[in-house]
Amino acid sequence: MINISAIFNEDSQTELNASKTSILTQIHTKSKKPATNTQKKKWYIKTTELKVEDCVTHLGINRFTHQSTNNLVKERIDMGRRTSYSMMRVGFHGTNGLNPKTSVYLYKTYVLPRYLFGLEVVVLKFKQMAELAQFHLSTIRALQSLPEITATPAVY
Repeated sequence: MINISAIFNEDSQTELNASKTSILTQIHTKSKKPATNTQKKKWYIKTTELKVEDCVTHLGINRFTHQSTNNLVKERIDMGRRTSYSMMRVGFHGTNGLNPKTSVYLYKTYVLPRYLFGLEVVVLKFKQMAELAQFHLSTIRALQSLPEITATPAVY
């Protein structure tokens, strides 16, 4: 399959770069150990051997062989937190900053897409969804200068 892609790319005068290409084998068992046949399998683009890795970054999302989403959820929450902290200088906070409506609008248009990027293709567990919701609610509460004990319906 990879060689077919390489041949197609030659026809369109582009080239697959073997040094930038890596193979990630997915493990669907509970043992989290790669099967013996995937360790021995070698992948090639023409005559150049590709490296098999345990972790690959594609479009800013880290993919692992054991399909763990715990790290991905923590990374996305950290990304949302870093993005909102980067906007603090312009008044993106609840007290003495921008109007809360404006802050929420900035949150929805800038922070939320960066925070949720890549999560639409991952199957999340209930606990992970609760962590994401907790970050979302705490950020919205902070933007509106509400205390953490405010009821959830009052936040929206």
